[in-house]
Formats: sequence, C-alpha cells, structure tokens
Amino acid sequence: MTRLLLGDNLLTGPLPPELGNLSALQELYMGTFMGPGNRLSGTIPASLGSLANLRVLSLSYNQLGGNIPSELGNLGNLERLDLSINGLSGAIPSELGNLTSLLNLDLSSNQLSGTIPPALGGLTSLQWLYLDSNQLTGAIPGEFGALSALGYLWLQSNYLSDAIPASLGNLSNLTSLYLHNNQLSGNIPSELGNLTNLQNLNLSSNQLSGPIPSQLGNLSSLFDLHVGGNELSGSIPPELGNISQLRSLGLADNQLSGAIPSELGNLGLLRGINLAFNQLTGSIPSELGYLENLGTLDLSANQLSGSIPSALGSLTNLSSLNLSSNLIEGSIPPELGNLTSLEALRLEKNQLSGAIPSELGLLSALKTMSLSENQLTGAIPTALGSLAGLEWLQLDSNQLSGPIPSELGELGLLYSLYLGSNHLSGEIPPSLGNLGGLHYLCLEGNQLQGSIPPELGQLTSIWRLYLHANRLSGPIPAELAGVGSQTFLLSLDLGGNMLWEDDQSPTAFLDAKDPDWATTQTIPPANATATATGHGAHVRWDAISYTADGGYYEVGLATASGGPYTAVLTTANKLVTETTVSGLQPDTTYYAALRTHTPAHGIQQNALTSPYGAEVSFTTAPLPVLPAAITLTGPTEGALDAAHTFTATVSPVTATLPLTYTWSPAPESGQGTPSATYRWAAAGTQALTVTVQGSGVTVSDTHAFRALEGAVGGVTPESGGTVTDSPDAGETTTVVVPAGALTETTTLVIAPLSEPETPPSGYQFARRTFSIEAYRGGEVVGAVHFAAPVTLTLEYTDAEVDGLDERTLTLHTWDGAGWVDAATTCSPASAYLREPEENRLSVAICHLSEYALFGRQPHVYLPLTIR
Repeated sequence: MTRLLLGDNLLTGPLPPELGNLSALQELYMGTFMGPGNRLSGTIPASLGSLANLRVLSLSYNQLGGNIPSELGNLGNLERLDLSINGLSGAIPSELGNLTSLLNLDLSSNQLSGTIPPALGGLTSLQWLYLDSNQLTGAIPGEFGALSALGYLWLQSNYLSDAIPASLGNLSNLTSLYLHNNQLSGNIPSELGNLTNLQNLNLSSNQLSGPIPSQLGNLSSLFDLHVGGNELSGSIPPELGNISQLRSLGLADNQLSGAIPSELGNLGLLRGINLAFNQLTGSIPSELGYLENLGTLDLSANQLSGSIPSALGSLTNLSSLNLSSNLIEGSIPPELGNLTSLEALRLEKNQLSGAIPSELGLLSALKTMSLSENQLTGAIPTALGSLAGLEWLQLDSNQLSGPIPSELGELGLLYSLYLGSNHLSGEIPPSLGNLGGLHYLCLEGNQLQGSIPPELGQLTSIWRLYLHANRLSGPIPAELAGVGSQTFLLSLDLGGNMLWEDDQSPTAFLDAKDPDWATTQTIPPANATATATGHGAHVRWDAISYTADGGYYEVGLATASGGPYTAVLTTANKLVTETTVSGLQPDTTYYAALRTHTPAHGIQQNALTSPYGAEVSFTTAPLPVLPAAITLTGPTEGALDAAHTFTATVSPVTATLPLTYTWSPAPESGQGTPSATYRWAAAGTQALTVTVQGSGVTVSDTHAFRALEGAVGGVTPESGGTVTDSPDAGETTTVVVPAGALTETTTLVIAPLSEPETPPSGYQFARRTFSIEAYRGGEVVGAVHFAAPVTLTLEYTDAEVDGLDERTLTLHTWDGAGWVDAATTCSPASAYLREPEENRLSVAICHLSEYALFGRQPHVYLPLTIR
C-alpha cells in the first residue's frame, strides 16, 4: 500500500502504531480535505518514523496531543508534513531539520512551545513554513534567511521576541510574510525592501519601533502592508506611493507623525487605508479622492486639521469613512452625499461647523452615521429620514437646533439614536414610538418641551432611555411602563425636567427603573396657603424635593382666578417654605400661585420655570379710615368718692380697628377701652386725658371735672330733680326742684357749714347749717333764678331742737349782711309747713345761698295768782 487516505471521516480513537509497518506507504492522509476532518486523539506514534518512503504525512484537524516524535526526522523523502490544528505540545524537534526534501511544513494552531530550531534553516527546498498560532518563544532564527525557495513564512500569533532578522531580506521568492501578534522589537529591517515578490507583509501587533523604512516602497508586488499596533515613529514614507499593486495599507496604532503623503493618491488599486491612532498632522490630501477602488478609509484618532476635501465625494466604492477624533474643521462637504456605497460615516470628535448637508440623506446604503462632538449648527435635515437602512445615528454634543424631525420615526432598522447635548427644541415626535428595534434613545441635554409622548411606551426593545436635562413637563404617561418590556431596560433617566406623577403614572415602574427621578424635577410647591395680613398676606408651602443647584420660588398674584399672574417676589432659595407679601391694594381679593425656578447648570442648559401650582385666594383689609378727632364726654362735676364714667368717641365712627385707648391719669377701671370710670377723694378741679392711636395716627382730648364735697344731685329742665343730704341718722336736708324751674341742667350741692356766730335776734341756732350751690360745666353758677319755687325740707332730730320751740323753727338765708327768713326769698313769701310730730319742716325758696335753722325758746307761762 502506497496511499492511505482516511481524511474527513470523523474517525476517533488513537492512531495505531502498526501504521509504521506499512513500509511502502508514500501518502498518509488522516486530516482534512476541506471537510469535517477526524477526531483522532492520543499521541503521534513514533513508529511512523520508520516509513522511509513516506512523502506526505497529514494529520491536521484532529485532537492529537503530546510531543512531535523526533523520529519523524528520519523521513528523508518527506515533502509535506501537516500536523496543524491539533493539541500538540512541547518543543519542535530539531530533527525536523533533517527533512531536506521537505517542501511544506505546517505545525500551526497547536500548543507548541520553546524556540524555533535554527536547524529548520537548513530545509533549503522548503516553500511553505507555517508555525503560527502556537506558544513559541525566543527569536526568529537568522538561519531562515537561507530558505531561498521559501514562498510563505507564517510565524504570527506566538510569543516571539527580539528583532526581525535582516537576513529575511534574502528570501527573494517570498510572497507572504506574517509575523504579526508577537513580541518582536527593534526596527523593521530595511532589507525587507528587497523582497520584490512579496505580496503580503504583516508585522502588526508587535513592539517594533523606529521609522517605516522607505525601502518598503520597492515592494512592487505587494498587495497588503500591515504594520499597525507597534511603536513606530517618524513620518509615513512617500515612497509607499510607489507600491502600485497595493490593496490594503494598515499603519494604525503607532506613533507616526507628520503629514499624510499625497503620494498615497497614486495607489489606484488600494481598497483599504487605516492610519488611525497615530499623531499625524496637517490636512487630508485631496489626492486620496483619486483612489476610486477604495472601500475603507480610517484616519481617526490623529491630529489632522484643515477641512474635509470635497474630492472624497468621488470615492463611490467607499463603504466606510472614519475621520473621527481629529482637529478637522469647516463644514461637511455636500459631495459626501455621492458616496452611495457608504455604510459607515464617522466624523465625530472634530471641530466641524455649519449645517448637516441634506445630501447625506442620499446615502442609501448607510448603516452608521456619527457626527457627534462637533460644532454643527442648524436643524437636523428631514432627509435623514429616508436612510432606510440606518442603524446608528449619533448627532449628540453639537449645537443643533430646531425640532427633532418626525421623519426619523421612519427609520425602521434604527438601533441607536443619540441626539443629546444640543439645542433641540419643540416636542418629542410621537413617531419615534414606531422605532420598534431601537435600543438606545438619548435626547438628554436639549431644550425639548411638552409632555412625554405615550407612544414611547411602544419602544419595547429599548435598553437606555435618556430624557433628562430638558424642559419636559406634565404627568408621566402610564404607557411609559411598556418601555423595554421585551428586553431588560438598563437605564432610564427622566431627571432635570418639570415632570410629575398623577393617578395614571406608572409608579412601580419608575421606582424600579429610575428611583431618583423625582428628586431633580422643577415642579411647583404643594400645599400652598395664603392668609391675609392687613394689606398683604403670609404665604406658606411645602418645599419640593429638588432643593439643589440653586433657584427659588416665585409668588405670582392675580386679581382674577386663573391669572395672568404677576410675580411679586422670589425667595432666596428652594429651601424657603414661607414668605410675606405686602403693599397690596386694600379691600381686594387676590389669587396667589407659586412656581419654581432652577437656573441652568452643568448639562442642563435650560433655566427651568415650572408651571404655576394650585391657586389660593385671600382678601386684603379695606383702606384704613384714620381717626380724625376724639371727643371726651362725661360729667363736668360730681360728688367726691362717687364713680363717674367718661366716654371717648372717635370720629369718624368708621375709623379702622383696632384702636388703642390710653387714659391719663389711670382710671379706676376701663383703661384701654372707650369708657373709663374715675373716683376722686379730694375736692377740686381734675383734668383727664384720653389718647387714641390707630392706623398710625394719634388723637387726644382733655376733659375737666370738678369733684364736689357734699350731697350732689342733678336737676334737668324737663324733670327737675331732688338732692338729699343725710349726714347723720335722722338728719336730712332735701331740695326738691320741680320740672321747669330751671332752663339748664344744673348740679346742686348741699354742703355743711360751721355754726353761725351771730344768729338772728331772738333766735337760737338749731344745729343745722348748710349751703346750696349750683354748678354748670364745673363752674359755680353765681345767680340762679328759679322759675318756680323750690321746696326745701328738713328732717331733724330732737337733739337738734332741744330747748327750742318747734313751732318757731325758721330757715334763714344769709344775704351778705345778715340772716333773713328764707321764705321771703320768694314773692310773695312762702309759708312754712311745720310738722313737729314728724320732726319735719318744709319751706319754698326761690334762690340759693347759705342756710341755717333757728328757733326760739319756748315761753314759760306761770300761773297768775291774784291776790
């Protein structure tokens, strides 16, 4: 048997050592012919090393483990050894260097370790050497430079270190050199520029440093050049523009600087350029617009400046354009709308300005548009709504204004919509609720207003919904609970608006997804009250939860229910819960309402003023009627030790209360009231004053009162009057004045007098003397004339008239010169009414004076004896 072909049979189990007995065997295939392979396990039998005639040994796509038997180095006729895609471990046997007939050596995709045996450099017939995807370490043997027939050298995805041997520049037949994903260091050997047959050169993801050798421009057959992910520095050699066959150029993730050579525009076959993550400066060469076959252009994460060349609009085969994270300025060329094959347009993180060209709406193949973090202005073109295949639309962090086009709701495949941190205004289009596949909706940091559309509840696939830092207001709709119902809503942020809950709001949903949403809402304070205080009001309310970030409450007043309200004051901050409004119109009903203001801050570009809260009313006091005068009335004279009441009357009587009354001197009672009572113990004229204060005005009045000693009584013209003095028991002096006897109200005073020194001739004093005086207005009336006689009645005791004949009792009045009979004061003289049995004497008098009672001693009649 010369050929044993058992590949792609899904065989299992170990390789039989007995295969080593097939001495005539030339080809042993236990691997794959691009099929499912086998599942052979165990180790490779060392007995296979005895198959001296073997030319092909293929054990790829199995599960073989263990070491590679060194005995395989005995197969001197072997031309192909393929042990790839197994689990082989250990070092590569140096004995394989004995296989001088070997054309193809493939040990890739195992777990081989250790260094590459330099002995492999002796395989001068070798055309394919695949050692990639193992765990090999150490340096690339310089001996490989002797493999003059080698066409493919794949050493990628190992842990190879040290420098790339310059001797590799001797491999004149080499077409593919893959050294990427290792730990190679040092410079790229300029000798690699000698490999004129090289088609693929990949040195990416190592630790190479220094410049890119200009000699690489000599690689006239090169299709792919990839040196990204190193530490290369210096400028991009313009000589690379000579590689006319180049299809792919990857220089990303290095430290390259300087300008992009315009010579790259000569690479007409180029399909991909990746210069991202370097330090390139200068402008983008317009010559890149000549690369009509270019499919991807990535110049991101550099320091490129200038504007975007309009010539890039000629790259009609371009599927991806990434100029992000540079310093590019100017406007977006409308010519980019010609890139009908473009699937990804990334211009974010630049300094682009001006409007978004509506021509971008012509990019019918576009899936990703990222223009965020620029300085773009103007409105979002409605034409973007025609990009039916768009999945990512990122316009955030610009200065875009105007409304969100409702046409964006037609982007049925949209996965992510970022419009945050702009100046967008108007309401959120309900049509966005049509985007059933949307996972990210970020509208934060704009000037959006109105309510949250209930249609957003149809976004059942959403992961993140950001509406914070806008001017949204009103109750949160119940439908919002449907957001993310078919996925897991990772983040919901409604903060920094003017939203609140009502009976229909999805409270449980909000508590679970955005528990702090209410703590940053600028809403009117609740439980407001207003209590009238004169011509103002004291207003109270409950502080809102959101007291941070500055702001205040505003009190608005209106004279009609429902407003419009006029702001009358603002508070110092949002912690205040009460204030006083003053200076309002009197006797007016006011309607008060409060609203809250929060200034712009941070991401919140809006100064938020909430709607007015619930209205409360109050009525101010009428305009005060000022007290103009006060009149103090009361008696002008009166008896000692008697209570006398005086009244203060304010005019006008409608003077606004309260009024404060102050009496001086202090009364016996009534201080602070309009009526006060006095009592005097000393005779004489007394002055009293009352002062009234009200509505800031003070008025006062003074009244004189004469305190009289004796019996006091008042007499009026209408009813007359009676005054009685009873100093002791049984001793009474009574004056009876009939109605009509006086024409004015008069006070009569009966006061005791001392015993007269000179009684009338023939009379003796009856121990009763007194005066009767008349007072008006606190003054003594000198002459009182009665229109009718006044009856004066005396009731006396026996002691007073002891020794006197009661029938002779006579009341005398003093006329200034002497005592005269009081009965003679009337004309005609009045008659006495003597009632001895009652101890009473009455007489009519017609004027007032001092009086005294006199009588005569009785006559003693002795019996006459006639002798």
